[in-house]
Amino acid sequence: MFKEAERRILTALAAAMLPMREEPFSKLDVPALVEEFMMGAPAALKLSTRLAMWSVELAPPAWGFGLARFSSMDRATAEQYLLRWDRSPRYPIRSLFFALKVIVMGMAYDTPEIARDYCGGRV
Repeated sequence: MFKEAERRILTALAAAMLPMREEPFSKLDVPALVEEFMMGAPAALKLSTRLAMWSVELAPPAWGFGLARFSSMDRATAEQYLLRWDRSPRYPIRSLFFALKVIVMGMAYDTPEIARDYCGGRV
């Protein structure tokens, strides 16, 4: 469903939002989890998720991060960049980012391994 560039964006989002270097996160294929979730989703949700991903990917210049793409940022810079989205004074921008955050983190924390170790086994 997702193109390679979109999988790269999802991977970068996961890297900035989750402790991907730790077990069991390091074994997660977040783009595959999101794709699986999106298979049964309405077309509007699929389209809005893609638009949100590309907005985050292409907006670093608008946020003062130079001529870079989000997926090429190092983790520290990516976290600072996403923090700007998260703390935006504009509700639509915060909402757009929150939707991506719910999808990426929701798919990760919904896996049995993560739920067992981080959510008290509630899945």
